[in-house]
Amino acid sequence: YRTLVEQIPAVTYIDNADGVSSSIYMSPQMEQMLGYAPDEWLADPDLWTKVLHPEDRERALTEVRRTNETGDPFEIEYRMIHKDGRVVWVRDKAVLIKDEEGATLFWQGVIFDITERKGLEERFSYQAFHDSLTGLPSQTLFANRLDHALAREDRHEGSMAILFLDLDNFKAINDSLGHEVGDGLLIAVAERLTSSVRPADTVARLGGDEFAILLEGVEGDWEAAVTASRLEDEMRSPFLVDGHELFVTASIGVVPRISYGSEAQELLRDADLAMYRAKENGKARYEVYDPGMRERASGRLTLERDLRLAIQREEIQVYYQPKVSIETGEFVGAEALARWEHPERGLLGPDAFIPAAEETGLILSLGRLVLREACEQARAWREAYPGAGPHVCVNLSARQFQQEDLVEEIAEALRHAELVPEALILEITESTLMDGAEAAVARLSKLKALGVKLTVDDFGTGYSSLSYLRRFPVDYLKIDRSFTGGLGRSLDDTVMVSGVVSLAQSLDLTVVAEGVETAAQLEKLRELGCEFVQGFYFSRPLPAEDVARLMTCPRPDR
Repeated sequence: YRTLVEQIPAVTYIDNADGVSSSIYMSPQMEQMLGYAPDEWLADPDLWTKVLHPEDRERALTEVRRTNETGDPFEIEYRMIHKDGRVVWVRDKAVLIKDEEGATLFWQGVIFDITERKGLEERFSYQAFHDSLTGLPSQTLFANRLDHALAREDRHEGSMAILFLDLDNFKAINDSLGHEVGDGLLIAVAERLTSSVRPADTVARLGGDEFAILLEGVEGDWEAAVTASRLEDEMRSPFLVDGHELFVTASIGVVPRISYGSEAQELLRDADLAMYRAKENGKARYEVYDPGMRERASGRLTLERDLRLAIQREEIQVYYQPKVSIETGEFVGAEALARWEHPERGLLGPDAFIPAAEETGLILSLGRLVLREACEQARAWREAYPGAGPHVCVNLSARQFQQEDLVEEIAEALRHAELVPEALILEITESTLMDGAEAAVARLSKLKALGVKLTVDDFGTGYSSLSYLRRFPVDYLKIDRSFTGGLGRSLDDTVMVSGVVSLAQSLDLTVVAEGVETAAQLEKLRELGCEFVQGFYFSRPLPAEDVARLMTCPRPDR
Protein backbone atom coordinates (compact mmCIF):
# COMPACT_ATOMS: atom_id res chain seq x y z
CA TYR A 1 0.00 0.00 0.00
CA ARG A 2 2.85 2.43 0.74
CA THR A 3 4.26 1.81 -2.77
CA LEU A 4 0.83 2.50 -4.27
CA VAL A 5 0.26 5.64 -2.19
CA GLU A 6 3.66 7.06 -3.05
CA GLN A 7 3.27 6.49 -6.81
CA ILE A 8 -0.16 7.99 -7.47
CA PRO A 9 -0.18 11.61 -8.84
CA ALA A 10 -1.59 13.14 -5.67
CA VAL A 11 -0.57 13.86 -2.10
CA THR A 12 -1.92 11.41 0.48
CA TYR A 13 -2.04 12.43 4.11
CA ILE A 14 -3.24 11.28 7.54
CA ASP A 15 -3.83 13.90 10.25
CA ASN A 16 -4.72 13.65 13.89
CA ALA A 17 -8.33 14.45 14.66
CA ASP A 18 -7.42 16.49 17.76
CA GLY A 19 -5.66 19.22 15.85
CA VAL A 20 -6.12 21.21 12.69
CA SER A 21 -2.95 20.03 10.98
CA SER A 22 -0.93 17.72 13.21
CA SER A 23 0.30 15.22 10.62
CA ILE A 24 0.68 11.48 11.18
CA TYR A 25 1.69 10.77 7.60
CA MET A 26 2.47 12.94 4.53
CA SER A 27 3.35 11.31 1.20
CA PRO A 28 6.55 12.46 -0.54
CA GLN A 29 4.61 14.01 -3.44
CA MET A 30 4.07 17.02 -1.16
CA GLU A 31 7.67 18.12 -1.65
CA GLN A 32 7.15 18.26 -5.41
CA MET A 33 3.85 20.08 -4.99
CA LEU A 34 4.78 22.68 -2.35
CA GLY A 35 8.53 22.32 -1.77
CA TYR A 36 8.21 21.05 1.80
CA ALA A 37 9.52 17.55 2.67
CA PRO A 38 7.28 15.17 4.63
CA ASP A 39 9.55 15.54 7.66
CA GLU A 40 8.85 19.28 7.75
CA TRP A 41 5.13 18.63 7.86
CA LEU A 42 5.51 16.15 10.71
CA ALA A 43 7.78 18.54 12.63
CA ASP A 44 5.53 21.60 12.42
CA PRO A 45 1.87 20.92 13.29
CA ASP A 46 0.90 24.46 12.11
CA LEU A 47 2.58 24.31 8.72
CA TRP A 48 -0.66 23.68 6.81
CA THR A 49 -2.22 26.79 8.35
CA LYS A 50 0.90 28.82 7.61
CA VAL A 51 1.01 27.97 3.89
CA LEU A 52 -2.69 28.62 3.29
CA HIS A 53 -3.23 31.63 1.03
CA PRO A 54 -4.33 34.55 3.22
CA GLU A 55 -7.46 35.12 1.12
CA ASP A 56 -8.53 31.46 1.47
CA ARG A 57 -7.43 30.80 5.08
CA GLU A 58 -10.67 31.59 6.88
CA ARG A 59 -12.79 29.69 4.36
CA ALA A 60 -10.61 26.56 4.61
CA LEU A 61 -10.52 26.62 8.43
CA THR A 62 -14.30 27.03 8.53
CA GLU A 63 -14.70 23.90 6.40
CA VAL A 64 -12.34 21.96 8.73
CA ARG A 65 -14.42 22.95 11.75
CA ARG A 66 -17.62 21.99 9.92
CA THR A 67 -16.28 18.50 9.12
CA ASN A 68 -15.10 17.98 12.70
CA GLU A 69 -18.51 19.00 14.02
CA THR A 70 -20.74 17.16 11.56
CA GLY A 71 -18.58 14.30 10.39
CA ASP A 72 -19.40 15.15 6.77
CA PRO A 73 -16.67 14.66 4.12
CA PHE A 74 -14.25 17.53 3.61
CA GLU A 75 -13.93 18.75 -0.01
CA ILE A 76 -12.71 22.18 -0.98
CA GLU A 77 -10.54 24.01 -3.54
CA TYR A 78 -8.13 26.63 -2.18
CA ARG A 79 -4.73 28.17 -2.71
CA MET A 80 -1.46 27.36 -0.93
CA ILE A 81 1.88 29.15 -1.02
CA HIS A 82 4.84 27.12 -2.35
CA LYS A 83 8.10 27.30 -0.48
CA ASP A 84 9.49 29.46 -3.32
CA GLY A 85 6.53 31.85 -3.08
CA ARG A 86 4.46 30.57 -5.97
CA VAL A 87 0.70 30.18 -5.61
CA VAL A 88 -0.55 26.61 -6.03
CA TRP A 89 -4.22 25.77 -6.44
CA VAL A 90 -5.23 22.47 -4.80
CA ARG A 91 -8.30 20.33 -4.39
CA ASP A 92 -8.42 18.73 -0.95
CA LYS A 93 -10.71 15.74 -0.26
CA ALA A 94 -10.77 13.99 3.12
CA VAL A 95 -12.94 11.88 5.41
CA LEU A 96 -12.98 11.19 9.15
CA ILE A 97 -11.97 7.64 10.04
CA LYS A 98 -13.84 6.28 13.06
CA ASP A 99 -13.56 3.15 15.24
CA GLU A 100 -16.29 0.57 15.76
CA GLU A 101 -17.84 2.65 18.55
CA GLY A 102 -18.00 5.74 16.30
CA ALA A 103 -15.17 7.64 17.93
CA THR A 104 -13.05 9.70 15.53
CA LEU A 105 -9.55 8.33 15.04
CA PHE A 106 -7.97 10.55 12.36
CA TRP A 107 -8.39 12.39 9.07
CA GLN A 108 -7.46 10.63 5.83
CA GLY A 109 -7.31 12.54 2.58
CA VAL A 110 -5.74 13.34 -0.78
CA ILE A 111 -4.64 16.64 -2.28
CA PHE A 112 -4.53 17.25 -6.07
CA ASP A 113 -2.61 20.04 -7.81
CA ILE A 114 -5.20 21.86 -9.98
CA THR A 115 -3.10 24.95 -10.79
CA GLU A 116 -3.04 24.25 -14.52
CA ARG A 117 -6.79 23.67 -14.65
CA LYS A 118 -7.45 26.89 -12.75
CA GLY A 119 -5.23 28.78 -15.16
CA LEU A 120 -7.22 27.46 -18.09
CA GLU A 121 -10.47 28.36 -16.37
CA GLU A 122 -9.24 31.91 -15.77
CA ARG A 123 -8.16 32.25 -19.38
CA PHE A 124 -11.49 30.91 -20.63
CA SER A 125 -13.31 33.24 -18.26
CA TYR A 126 -11.25 36.19 -19.45
CA GLN A 127 -11.92 35.32 -23.08
CA ALA A 128 -15.62 34.99 -22.39
CA PHE A 129 -15.80 38.44 -20.84
CA HIS A 130 -13.19 40.33 -22.87
CA ASP A 131 -12.74 41.19 -26.52
CA SER A 132 -9.94 39.10 -28.02
CA LEU A 133 -8.66 41.93 -30.25
CA THR A 134 -8.64 44.98 -27.96
CA GLY A 135 -8.69 43.35 -24.52
CA LEU A 136 -11.65 45.54 -23.57
CA PRO A 137 -14.64 44.13 -21.68
CA SER A 138 -17.06 42.34 -23.98
CA GLN A 139 -20.77 43.03 -24.35
CA THR A 140 -21.50 40.34 -21.74
CA LEU A 141 -19.22 41.90 -19.11
CA PHE A 142 -20.47 45.39 -19.98
CA ALA A 143 -24.08 44.29 -19.44
CA ASN A 144 -23.07 42.70 -16.13
CA ARG A 145 -21.41 45.90 -14.91
CA LEU A 146 -24.37 47.90 -16.13
CA ASP A 147 -26.71 45.70 -14.09
CA HIS A 148 -24.59 46.33 -10.99
CA ALA A 149 -24.54 50.08 -11.70
CA LEU A 150 -28.34 50.09 -11.99
CA ALA A 151 -28.64 48.22 -8.69
CA ARG A 152 -26.39 50.75 -6.97
CA GLU A 153 -28.37 53.61 -8.43
CA ASP A 154 -31.60 52.04 -7.16
CA ARG A 155 -30.03 52.19 -3.70
CA HIS A 156 -29.25 55.88 -4.27
CA GLU A 157 -25.52 55.28 -4.24
CA GLY A 158 -24.86 57.37 -7.35
CA SER A 159 -25.94 57.98 -10.92
CA MET A 160 -24.68 56.70 -14.25
CA ALA A 161 -24.85 57.24 -18.02
CA ILE A 162 -24.15 55.22 -21.17
CA LEU A 163 -22.35 56.31 -24.32
CA PHE A 164 -22.79 54.19 -27.45
CA LEU A 165 -20.09 54.92 -30.04
CA ASP A 166 -19.84 53.80 -33.67
CA LEU A 167 -16.93 54.72 -35.96
CA ASP A 168 -17.88 56.65 -39.10
CA ASN A 169 -16.74 55.19 -42.43
CA PHE A 170 -14.65 52.47 -40.78
CA LYS A 171 -15.63 50.05 -43.56
CA ALA A 172 -13.93 52.24 -46.16
CA ILE A 173 -10.63 52.06 -44.24
CA ASN A 174 -10.98 48.32 -43.67
CA ASP A 175 -11.78 47.64 -47.34
CA SER A 176 -9.13 49.90 -48.81
CA LEU A 177 -6.17 49.18 -46.49
CA GLY A 178 -6.99 45.66 -45.34
CA HIS A 179 -8.18 43.97 -42.16
CA GLU A 180 -4.80 44.15 -40.44
CA VAL A 181 -4.82 47.94 -40.61
CA GLY A 182 -8.49 47.94 -39.64
CA ASP A 183 -7.74 45.80 -36.58
CA GLY A 184 -4.85 48.07 -35.68
CA LEU A 185 -7.16 51.06 -35.87
CA LEU A 186 -9.69 49.38 -33.55
CA ILE A 187 -6.91 48.70 -31.03
CA ALA A 188 -5.77 52.32 -31.23
CA VAL A 189 -9.32 53.59 -30.78
CA ALA A 190 -9.78 51.32 -27.74
CA GLU A 191 -6.60 52.70 -26.17
CA ARG A 192 -7.61 56.28 -26.83
CA LEU A 193 -11.10 55.83 -25.42
CA THR A 194 -9.75 54.12 -22.30
CA SER A 195 -7.24 56.91 -21.68
CA SER A 196 -9.94 59.55 -22.20
CA VAL A 197 -12.24 58.46 -19.39
CA ARG A 198 -11.80 57.89 -15.65
CA PRO A 199 -10.34 54.60 -14.33
CA ALA A 200 -13.69 53.75 -12.72
CA ASP A 201 -15.53 54.00 -16.04
CA THR A 202 -15.95 50.94 -18.26
CA VAL A 203 -15.04 51.01 -21.96
CA ALA A 204 -16.27 47.93 -23.86
CA ARG A 205 -16.19 46.75 -27.45
CA LEU A 206 -19.59 45.43 -28.45
CA GLY A 207 -18.45 44.06 -31.81
CA GLY A 208 -17.29 45.39 -35.17
CA ASP A 209 -16.58 49.09 -34.81
CA GLU A 210 -19.07 49.63 -31.98
CA PHE A 211 -17.98 50.62 -28.47
CA ALA A 212 -19.89 51.40 -25.29
CA ILE A 213 -18.84 53.40 -22.24
CA LEU A 214 -20.41 53.19 -18.79
CA LEU A 215 -19.94 56.37 -16.77
CA GLU A 216 -20.55 55.93 -13.06
CA GLY A 217 -20.89 58.61 -10.41
CA VAL A 218 -21.74 61.38 -12.85
CA GLU A 219 -23.04 64.54 -11.20
CA GLY A 220 -25.78 65.26 -13.72
CA ASP A 221 -27.00 64.80 -17.28
CA TRP A 222 -24.69 67.57 -18.40
CA GLU A 223 -21.58 65.58 -17.42
CA ALA A 224 -22.42 62.76 -19.83
CA ALA A 225 -22.84 65.27 -22.66
CA VAL A 226 -19.56 66.96 -21.76
CA THR A 227 -17.79 63.59 -21.83
CA ALA A 228 -19.29 62.78 -25.24
CA SER A 229 -18.15 66.14 -26.59
CA ARG A 230 -14.64 65.58 -25.23
CA LEU A 231 -14.47 62.15 -26.86
CA GLU A 232 -15.51 63.67 -30.19
CA ASP A 233 -12.58 66.08 -29.89
CA GLU A 234 -10.19 63.27 -28.93
CA MET A 235 -11.24 61.22 -31.96
CA ARG A 236 -10.41 64.02 -34.38
CA SER A 237 -6.67 63.61 -33.86
CA PRO A 238 -5.11 61.23 -36.43
CA PHE A 239 -4.27 57.62 -35.63
CA LEU A 240 -0.92 56.23 -36.77
CA VAL A 241 -1.35 52.56 -37.71
CA ASP A 242 1.32 50.55 -39.58
CA GLY A 243 2.73 53.69 -41.14
CA HIS A 244 -0.70 55.00 -42.18
CA GLU A 245 -2.01 58.28 -40.79
CA LEU A 246 -5.73 57.57 -40.41
CA PHE A 247 -8.54 59.96 -39.65
CA VAL A 248 -11.75 58.54 -38.27
CA THR A 249 -14.67 60.19 -36.48
CA ALA A 250 -17.40 58.72 -34.33
CA SER A 251 -21.15 59.07 -33.89
CA ILE A 252 -22.16 58.84 -30.23
CA GLY A 253 -25.49 58.17 -28.58
CA VAL A 254 -25.92 59.30 -24.97
CA VAL A 255 -28.37 57.95 -22.41
CA PRO A 256 -28.03 59.96 -19.18
CA ARG A 257 -28.92 58.27 -15.88
CA ILE A 258 -31.91 55.90 -15.98
CA SER A 259 -34.69 58.31 -16.81
CA TYR A 260 -36.10 56.24 -19.65
CA GLY A 261 -35.53 52.61 -18.76
CA SER A 262 -34.71 50.23 -15.95
CA GLU A 263 -33.16 47.28 -17.77
CA ALA A 264 -29.64 47.07 -19.16
CA GLN A 265 -30.80 45.94 -22.61
CA GLU A 266 -33.33 48.78 -22.78
CA LEU A 267 -30.64 51.33 -22.02
CA LEU A 268 -28.28 49.87 -24.63
CA ARG A 269 -31.08 49.93 -27.18
CA ASP A 270 -31.85 53.56 -26.36
CA ALA A 271 -28.18 54.51 -26.64
CA ASP A 272 -28.06 52.72 -30.01
CA LEU A 273 -31.08 54.72 -31.21
CA ALA A 274 -29.42 57.97 -30.16
CA MET A 275 -26.24 56.95 -31.98
CA TYR A 276 -28.18 56.33 -35.20
CA ARG A 277 -29.79 59.75 -34.83
CA ALA A 278 -26.27 61.21 -34.68
CA LYS A 279 -25.44 59.36 -37.93
CA GLU A 280 -28.61 60.64 -39.59
CA ASN A 281 -27.76 64.19 -38.57
CA GLY A 282 -24.38 64.19 -40.28
CA LYS A 283 -22.07 61.89 -38.24
CA ALA A 284 -19.06 63.01 -36.16
CA ARG A 285 -21.39 64.25 -33.42
CA TYR A 286 -23.34 63.07 -30.39
CA GLU A 287 -27.06 62.98 -29.70
CA VAL A 288 -28.78 62.64 -26.32
CA TYR A 289 -31.61 60.12 -26.18
CA ASP A 290 -35.22 61.24 -25.84
CA PRO A 291 -38.35 59.05 -25.68
CA GLY A 292 -39.44 60.20 -29.12
CA MET A 293 -36.56 58.24 -30.64
CA ARG A 294 -38.09 54.99 -29.42
CA GLU A 295 -41.44 55.95 -30.90
CA ARG A 296 -39.83 56.80 -34.23
CA ALA A 297 -37.90 53.51 -34.22
CA SER A 298 -41.12 51.65 -33.55
CA GLY A 299 -42.68 53.57 -36.43
CA ARG A 300 -39.83 52.52 -38.72
CA LEU A 301 -40.34 48.86 -37.78
CA THR A 302 -44.04 49.17 -38.52
CA LEU A 303 -43.27 50.88 -41.81
CA GLU A 304 -40.80 48.15 -42.76
CA ARG A 305 -43.35 45.43 -42.00
CA ASP A 306 -46.10 47.21 -43.92
CA LEU A 307 -43.80 47.92 -46.87
CA ARG A 308 -42.75 44.28 -47.06
CA LEU A 309 -46.42 43.26 -47.16
CA ALA A 310 -47.22 46.03 -49.66
CA ILE A 311 -44.65 44.65 -52.12
CA GLN A 312 -46.09 41.16 -51.71
CA ARG A 313 -49.69 42.40 -52.08
CA GLU A 314 -48.83 44.61 -55.09
CA GLU A 315 -49.89 47.80 -53.32
CA ILE A 316 -46.93 49.59 -54.91
CA GLN A 317 -47.98 51.47 -58.01
CA VAL A 318 -45.79 52.99 -60.70
CA TYR A 319 -46.53 56.58 -61.70
CA TYR A 320 -44.86 58.31 -64.62
CA GLN A 321 -43.66 61.88 -65.02
CA PRO A 322 -43.50 62.89 -68.68
CA LYS A 323 -40.25 64.03 -70.28
CA VAL A 324 -40.63 66.63 -73.03
CA SER A 325 -38.45 67.86 -75.88
CA ILE A 326 -37.85 71.61 -75.58
CA GLU A 327 -37.42 71.93 -79.34
CA THR A 328 -40.67 70.25 -80.40
CA GLY A 329 -42.72 70.22 -77.21
CA GLU A 330 -43.43 66.54 -77.81
CA PHE A 331 -43.67 63.81 -75.24
CA VAL A 332 -40.55 61.64 -75.61
CA GLY A 333 -40.68 59.44 -72.54
CA ALA A 334 -41.42 59.28 -68.84
CA GLU A 335 -39.66 58.67 -65.55
CA ALA A 336 -41.05 55.76 -63.54
CA LEU A 337 -41.70 56.67 -59.91
CA ALA A 338 -42.97 54.40 -57.13
CA ARG A 339 -46.13 55.28 -55.19
CA TRP A 340 -47.62 53.31 -52.33
CA GLU A 341 -51.38 52.94 -52.11
CA HIS A 342 -51.44 52.53 -48.33
CA PRO A 343 -54.70 51.01 -47.06
CA GLU A 344 -54.90 53.51 -44.16
CA ARG A 345 -52.77 56.52 -45.13
CA GLY A 346 -53.73 56.74 -48.79
CA LEU A 347 -51.32 57.38 -51.65
CA LEU A 348 -47.76 57.87 -50.34
CA GLY A 349 -44.95 59.54 -52.23
CA PRO A 350 -41.39 58.13 -52.30
CA ASP A 351 -40.15 60.30 -49.42
CA ALA A 352 -42.48 58.39 -47.08
CA PHE A 353 -41.01 54.95 -47.76
CA ILE A 354 -37.95 54.94 -50.03
CA PRO A 355 -35.50 55.79 -47.18
CA ALA A 356 -36.88 52.85 -45.17
CA ALA A 357 -36.60 50.61 -48.22
CA GLU A 358 -32.97 51.65 -48.70
CA GLU A 359 -32.11 51.04 -45.04
CA THR A 360 -33.75 47.62 -44.84
CA GLY A 361 -32.70 46.27 -48.24
CA LEU A 362 -36.30 46.14 -49.47
CA ILE A 363 -35.21 48.59 -52.16
CA LEU A 364 -33.95 45.59 -54.15
CA SER A 365 -37.34 43.90 -54.44
CA LEU A 366 -39.05 47.27 -54.81
CA GLY A 367 -36.67 48.31 -57.58
CA ARG A 368 -37.17 45.00 -59.35
CA LEU A 369 -40.94 45.52 -59.27
CA VAL A 370 -40.68 49.06 -60.72
CA LEU A 371 -38.19 47.97 -63.38
CA ARG A 372 -40.38 45.15 -64.69
CA GLU A 373 -43.58 47.18 -64.70
CA ALA A 374 -41.89 50.15 -66.37
CA CYS A 375 -40.47 47.93 -69.13
CA GLU A 376 -43.87 46.40 -69.79
CA GLN A 377 -45.48 49.85 -69.87
CA ALA A 378 -42.87 51.18 -72.31
CA ARG A 379 -43.56 48.27 -74.67
CA ALA A 380 -47.33 48.96 -74.44
CA TRP A 381 -46.83 52.64 -75.27
CA ARG A 382 -44.54 51.89 -78.21
CA GLU A 383 -47.09 49.46 -79.63
CA ALA A 384 -49.94 51.96 -79.16
CA TYR A 385 -47.99 54.97 -80.46
CA PRO A 386 -45.41 53.59 -82.90
CA GLY A 387 -44.60 57.02 -84.27
CA ALA A 388 -43.75 58.48 -80.86
CA GLY A 389 -41.60 55.58 -79.69
CA PRO A 390 -41.48 56.83 -76.08
CA HIS A 391 -38.83 55.53 -73.70
CA VAL A 392 -39.04 54.96 -69.97
CA CYS A 393 -36.53 56.09 -67.32
CA VAL A 394 -35.94 53.95 -64.23
CA ASN A 395 -33.90 55.02 -61.20
CA LEU A 396 -31.31 52.63 -59.80
CA SER A 397 -30.58 53.01 -56.09
CA ALA A 398 -27.04 52.65 -54.74
CA ARG A 399 -27.85 49.15 -53.48
CA GLN A 400 -29.30 48.11 -56.82
CA PHE A 401 -26.32 49.48 -58.74
CA GLN A 402 -23.93 47.47 -56.55
CA GLN A 403 -25.75 44.15 -57.10
CA GLU A 404 -23.52 41.51 -58.66
CA ASP A 405 -26.37 40.26 -60.86
CA LEU A 406 -27.66 43.70 -61.87
CA VAL A 407 -26.90 43.28 -65.58
CA GLU A 408 -28.61 39.89 -65.69
CA GLU A 409 -31.64 41.27 -63.85
CA ILE A 410 -32.08 44.12 -66.34
CA ALA A 411 -31.57 41.81 -69.31
CA GLU A 412 -34.25 39.52 -67.92
CA ALA A 413 -36.67 42.44 -67.44
CA LEU A 414 -36.16 43.45 -71.09
CA ARG A 415 -36.69 39.89 -72.29
CA HIS A 416 -39.77 39.43 -70.15
CA ALA A 417 -41.34 42.66 -71.47
CA GLU A 418 -40.12 42.07 -75.03
CA LEU A 419 -38.79 45.63 -74.97
CA VAL A 420 -35.96 46.89 -77.18
CA PRO A 421 -33.03 47.95 -74.95
CA GLU A 422 -32.82 51.49 -76.34
CA ALA A 423 -36.30 52.20 -74.94
CA LEU A 424 -34.95 51.85 -71.38
CA ILE A 425 -32.93 54.62 -69.73
CA LEU A 426 -31.33 53.84 -66.36
CA GLU A 427 -30.71 56.78 -64.04
CA ILE A 428 -27.93 56.57 -61.44
CA THR A 429 -27.12 59.42 -59.08
CA GLU A 430 -23.82 61.19 -59.33
CA SER A 431 -22.92 60.30 -55.72
CA THR A 432 -23.55 56.59 -56.35
CA LEU A 433 -21.23 56.60 -59.36
CA MET A 434 -18.45 58.39 -57.50
CA ASP A 435 -18.61 55.97 -54.55
CA GLY A 436 -16.21 53.48 -56.10
CA ALA A 437 -15.75 55.13 -59.46
CA GLU A 438 -13.45 52.45 -60.93
CA ALA A 439 -16.01 49.72 -60.28
CA ALA A 440 -18.75 52.02 -61.59
CA VAL A 441 -16.98 52.37 -64.96
CA ALA A 442 -16.89 48.57 -65.36
CA ARG A 443 -20.52 48.13 -64.36
CA LEU A 444 -21.72 50.95 -66.63
CA SER A 445 -19.83 49.39 -69.54
CA LYS A 446 -21.66 46.09 -69.00
CA LEU A 447 -25.00 47.91 -68.92
CA LYS A 448 -24.16 49.78 -72.13
CA ALA A 449 -23.35 46.47 -73.76
CA LEU A 450 -27.02 45.53 -73.27
CA GLY A 451 -28.00 48.47 -75.45
CA VAL A 452 -29.76 50.53 -72.73
CA LYS A 453 -29.19 54.27 -72.26
CA LEU A 454 -27.61 55.72 -69.10
CA THR A 455 -28.16 58.98 -67.22
CA VAL A 456 -26.12 60.65 -64.48
CA ASP A 457 -28.92 61.80 -62.18
CA ASP A 458 -28.86 64.80 -59.79
CA PHE A 459 -25.81 66.15 -61.60
CA GLY A 460 -24.17 69.04 -59.79
CA THR A 461 -25.03 67.89 -56.27
CA GLY A 462 -22.05 65.56 -55.89
CA TYR A 463 -18.32 65.82 -56.43
CA SER A 464 -17.70 64.30 -59.85
CA SER A 465 -14.19 64.10 -61.15
CA LEU A 466 -14.14 65.34 -64.75
CA SER A 467 -11.66 62.61 -65.62
CA TYR A 468 -14.14 59.99 -64.44
CA LEU A 469 -17.06 61.74 -66.11
CA ARG A 470 -15.24 61.40 -69.43
CA ARG A 471 -14.77 57.68 -68.76
CA PHE A 472 -18.36 56.98 -67.74
CA PRO A 473 -20.14 55.55 -70.81
CA VAL A 474 -23.29 57.61 -70.20
CA ASP A 475 -25.72 59.32 -72.58
CA TYR A 476 -27.47 61.98 -70.46
CA LEU A 477 -26.76 64.44 -67.68
CA LYS A 478 -29.80 65.34 -65.60
CA ILE A 479 -29.59 68.72 -63.86
CA ASP A 480 -30.87 68.59 -60.29
CA ARG A 481 -34.05 70.50 -59.47
CA SER A 482 -32.22 72.56 -56.84
CA PHE A 483 -30.45 74.43 -59.68
CA THR A 484 -33.42 74.57 -62.04
CA GLY A 485 -35.52 76.30 -59.40
CA GLY A 486 -33.15 79.28 -59.24
CA LEU A 487 -33.00 79.97 -62.99
CA GLY A 488 -33.61 83.65 -63.74
CA ARG A 489 -33.44 84.53 -60.04
CA SER A 490 -30.10 83.21 -58.84
CA LEU A 491 -27.00 84.11 -60.81
CA ASP A 492 -25.12 81.17 -59.27
CA ASP A 493 -27.79 78.67 -60.36
CA THR A 494 -27.93 80.12 -63.85
CA VAL A 495 -24.15 79.93 -64.17
CA MET A 496 -24.22 76.37 -62.85
CA VAL A 497 -26.84 75.23 -65.36
CA SER A 498 -25.03 77.00 -68.19
CA GLY A 499 -21.79 75.27 -67.20
CA VAL A 500 -23.44 71.84 -67.09
CA VAL A 501 -24.95 72.34 -70.55
CA SER A 502 -21.59 73.45 -71.97
CA LEU A 503 -19.82 70.54 -70.30
CA ALA A 504 -22.38 68.05 -71.65
CA GLN A 505 -22.08 69.41 -75.14
CA SER A 506 -18.29 69.12 -75.03
CA LEU A 507 -18.65 65.49 -73.96
CA ASP A 508 -21.36 64.81 -76.55
CA LEU A 509 -23.98 64.19 -73.85
CA THR A 510 -27.65 65.17 -73.80
CA VAL A 511 -28.95 67.42 -71.01
CA VAL A 512 -32.21 66.88 -69.15
CA ALA A 513 -33.47 69.39 -66.59
CA GLU A 514 -35.92 68.31 -63.89
CA GLY A 515 -38.11 70.42 -61.64
CA VAL A 516 -39.32 72.83 -64.32
CA GLU A 517 -42.34 74.67 -62.92
CA THR A 518 -42.61 77.97 -64.82
CA ALA A 519 -42.55 79.25 -68.38
CA ALA A 520 -39.64 81.51 -67.43
CA GLN A 521 -37.54 78.53 -66.37
CA LEU A 522 -38.41 76.72 -69.57
CA GLU A 523 -37.43 79.71 -71.69
CA LYS A 524 -34.12 80.11 -69.88
CA LEU A 525 -33.30 76.44 -70.41
CA ARG A 526 -34.11 76.85 -74.09
CA GLU A 527 -31.68 79.79 -74.30
CA LEU A 528 -28.94 77.81 -72.56
CA GLY A 529 -29.29 74.89 -74.99
CA CYS A 530 -30.93 72.29 -72.73
CA GLU A 531 -32.70 69.62 -74.81
CA PHE A 532 -35.19 67.85 -72.55
CA VAL A 533 -37.18 68.85 -69.49
CA GLN A 534 -39.64 67.46 -67.00
CA GLY A 535 -41.53 69.03 -64.12
CA PHE A 536 -44.88 70.24 -62.82
CA TYR A 537 -45.09 72.84 -65.61
CA PHE A 538 -45.89 69.94 -67.91
CA SER A 539 -47.32 67.37 -65.56
CA ARG A 540 -47.11 65.85 -62.14
CA PRO A 541 -46.38 62.12 -61.95
CA LEU A 542 -49.47 60.31 -63.19
CA PRO A 543 -50.80 56.77 -63.59
CA ALA A 544 -49.89 55.19 -66.92
CA GLU A 545 -53.37 55.61 -68.45
CA ASP A 546 -53.34 59.36 -67.78
CA VAL A 547 -49.86 59.75 -69.26
CA ALA A 548 -51.06 58.09 -72.45
CA ARG A 549 -53.59 60.87 -73.00
CA LEU A 550 -50.78 63.46 -72.94
CA MET A 551 -49.21 61.87 -76.00
CA THR A 552 -51.88 63.34 -78.25
CA CYS A 553 -52.46 66.63 -76.36
CA PRO A 554 -50.79 69.97 -77.19
CA ARG A 555 -47.92 70.96 -74.88
CA PRO A 556 -48.15 74.07 -72.64
CA ASP A 557 -45.36 75.82 -74.53
CA ARG A 558 -46.95 75.43 -77.99
